[in-house]
Amino acid sequence: MPTYQIGDAEPADPRPLVPKRPLTCVQCGAILASVTAVHAHAAMTAAAVCGVFPEARPAVERHERDCPAGHRGGP
Repeated sequence: MPTYQIGDAEPADPRPLVPKRPLTCVQCGAILASVTAVHAHAAMTAAAVCGVFPEARPAVERHERDCPAGHRGGP
C-alpha cells in the first residue's frame, strides 16, 4: 500500500502558527505539494492524505497513477 509523509516545516516560513510542510511519497521520494500541518506524519495512505488535505488530492491522484516506483493504489 502506498504511503506518504508530511515532513518538517519548510525553512522559508518565519514561524507561522501552522507551518507549511512537504508532502512526500515514501516509495520514490517525490515531493508532491506543500500542506499546512501542525505536526509531521511518518506514514499516511493516499485516502488519509486526501481526507485531511483535500487541496493535495489532484497531486496525490496524479502521483498514484504515475509514480516511478510503480505502486498502484488510489485515494
